[in-house]
Amino acid sequence: MINSSFILGTAKFASLTGNELSGIRTRLFEDSRIDFIRIDTARSYGESEEIVSKYFAHAPKNVLVDTKIAMNEKQRVTRKVLQDQFFQSYKALSPLEINCLYLHSTKLSLVSEDALEFLNDLRTSGHIRFLGYSGDGEQLRIATTMNLFDSFMCTFSVIDQGNRETVGRIDARSNLSLKRVLGSGVLKQRRFKSLRRKMGLLLGEDWASATHTYQYRYEAMSRKLGFTPSLNDFLSYAHFIFPSAKQVIAVSTSKHLTQVLDFNPGSYKDGSRGFHIETAWKQLSGDKWGTIT
Repeated sequence: MINSSFILGTAKFASLTGNELSGIRTRLFEDSRIDFIRIDTARSYGESEEIVSKYFAHAPKNVLVDTKIAMNEKQRVTRKVLQDQFFQSYKALSPLEINCLYLHSTKLSLVSEDALEFLNDLRTSGHIRFLGYSGDGEQLRIATTMNLFDSFMCTFSVIDQGNRETVGRIDARSNLSLKRVLGSGVLKQRRFKSLRRKMGLLLGEDWASATHTYQYRYEAMSRKLGFTPSLNDFLSYAHFIFPSAKQVIAVSTSKHLTQVLDFNPGSYKDGSRGFHIETAWKQLSGDKWGTIT
């Protein structure tokens, strides 16, 4: 999107109405600052791939689409399993081409050599341009050591830095995308169960409710932090720590999209407002970041 800094996340697209989707599309098409539109979707996001094809296949601007094949971490990943999932995505997104295909949240020791060869064949045959790995923790670390992936996607925000060391070692030539940069997904994850309970006591039980906006959550934080964080504070922090990384933002309304599009990283060069959140968050959480295992 603007300056190639952001990627339009579609995790919520399957739950949106036609009018809401049309509003998002119109907002993107009419913004003269946008040279091209980059979209993140996945087979596991309901019918998001079909929706992306319907609303963006004949866009007046260039569209790049990344998608993800999601695997059960206990499942043996064979060539046939990958073939079935990939060609479902390929058909759903047509006539849009797949820019990057991510192997998503997959335990790499369960992926057969034949399956890895299939992924590489997709790249060499031109079915996809790039091959990536999307995940966190130890599996992300392992993926970065393999001579296979061009791109990586992982969780990172001012309040969730479990991947920071691994991300810092990723080759600068690789494409890096950060998800959950606005911090809202953190407290929903199982590994944050105890912290979620603590934050519920501090900020109210409805803190992590999916029905509330980012701004609501930030205002809830402000009652304990002493100031109100903003969407820009979270975006600027991630941008300052990893300036070359793209930020995947799951958009649900055209108003939310406008906030993202209007973000100007040049106004937050030192990331100071983000560091203000970091300091306050560490005080709230006992000076412990979420550690991904």
